[in-house]
Amino acid sequence: MDINMPIMNGLETTEWVTKNHPKVNVMALSAEDEEFTILKMLKTSAAAYL
Repeated sequence: MDINMPIMNGLETTEWVTKNHPKVNVMALSAEDEEFTILKMLKTSAAAYL
């Protein structure tokens, strides 16, 4: 999952996927290196961030 995507960003998509498909693990893969964004992605239930 990338943070910056058209239509739904990665944060919104991760939240939707983990809510509607709780057995699916989402891994974020992004060049985004801002601590706030990384922490927000992990708080939205991403299993990992690379």
